[in-house]
Amino acid sequence: MSYPLKSIAYFSQKSVDVGARQKDAESLEPIRKPHLPFELSIKNGLTVNSWLIMTATPFTNAHAFYINFLYGSEYFFHFRVDFPRGKQQGAVVRNTTMNNLWQKEEREISEFPFIAGITFDMNFRFESHKVMVFVNGDYFTKFEYRGNVSLDDVNRMTIMGDLMVQKLHLKISKEDQTKVVV
Repeated sequence: MSYPLKSIAYFSQKSVDVGARQKDAESLEPIRKPHLPFELSIKNGLTVNSWLIMTATPFTNAHAFYINFLYGSEYFFHFRVDFPRGKQQGAVVRNTTMNNLWQKEEREISEFPFIAGITFDMNFRFESHKVMVFVNGDYFTKFEYRGNVSLDDVNRMTIMGDLMVQKLHLKISKEDQTKVVV
């Protein structure tokens, strides 16, 4: 039996391939309510001016959540949000691995923008030498890429932790298809 597409109320996929024919940013549709942990395969890597756009809500009892951009077993960009616990303040950790070893964490933030139970919008914009992070439309932080890795080496993204993702949209720019080595 077949059903018209409009009758599907909920669709979830643990892994989605972004193949060559989907390299155009407009061709990858937003992913709604993916189950966590979630992994997105990125077959042809990222490019300068690529964006990850997401809307999510941390659980009311959230401890942490993670967004990772990886190449092989290495972390190109690790973004971890640790919620306040007792006397411990909230933290947003940015890092990378080289030869499977964690490098120096970056934790400096002007304020902690995440509140357990409150929905937020977060955007990652990939530039030639850094990723810019925006929360609820405002600039939040940046992370300078480390090592001799290019954006087009990034082959997957993962999200895990104490939150529900309402919408996730990866837009891979066609403007700059040149390999940028950082």
